[in-house]
Amino acid sequence: MKFTKKDKSILIGLSIGDGYVGIDNNSTVIKIAHSVKQKEYCIFKAKLLHSVFGGNAIKVHDSLATYSLFVNGDKVKKTASIVWVQKKSIHCKWLRTLLYPEGKKWISNDVLNELDELSIAIWWLDDGNIDIHKSGNGSWCASLRWNTFCSKTEAFTIQKYFEETWNVKWNVVMPDKRSPNKYNLHCGKTEGEKFLTIIRDLVIKKIPSMAYKVINLDHEIRERSKNAMI
Repeated sequence: MKFTKKDKSILIGLSIGDGYVGIDNNSTVIKIAHSVKQKEYCIFKAKLLHSVFGGNAIKVHDSLATYSLFVNGDKVKKTASIVWVQKKSIHCKWLRTLLYPEGKKWISNDVLNELDELSIAIWWLDDGNIDIHKSGNGSWCASLRWNTFCSKTEAFTIQKYFEETWNVKWNVVMPDKRSPNKYNLHCGKTEGEKFLTIIRDLVIKKIPSMAYKVINLDHEIRERSKNAMI
């Protein structure tokens, strides 16, 4: 099976964030899971997989998943409803090799150079967050945080890629106590709006339920400031 550049970009976009690429006997398995609240988004991803591989439509499954989180310093197990899809292929060993060169997901220049607007949008929708908050003087501010949870080397590689390729300047954020040695990316309103402009129209058109992750920052700040005055 021959993959086009667009196919490769889609598969990397689906795998770089919340996706996982595993090995099952002689096949590669692409697995994707989301909260049931993001079912439309999961359906969109299933359709993207189908656009690459063809054949029968890829089914979106519903199930329960158990996960752990820390509450007041204590590790607590919880259960949540999720939706998930997977695709097994004997033709995707290159994807596993590219993303997991030593058995662990690693974001390299070779990975980043395959991205386009769609794959970047998927990665952001998986791991990105917009924070609208008040500053110390009471005025509204906006910032973006990309929860890449990667190594310091990867974080600076991503930072350089976006500055050189997309003219967006992200800051590398030091890890917190809960995730030692795991780095994220952060930027303020100006750079954040530049970044969101790259993917906003695509997200609103194709995955409207995820539009809250690409809001216009200036408009949101104006609206909140206006409402605060009423």
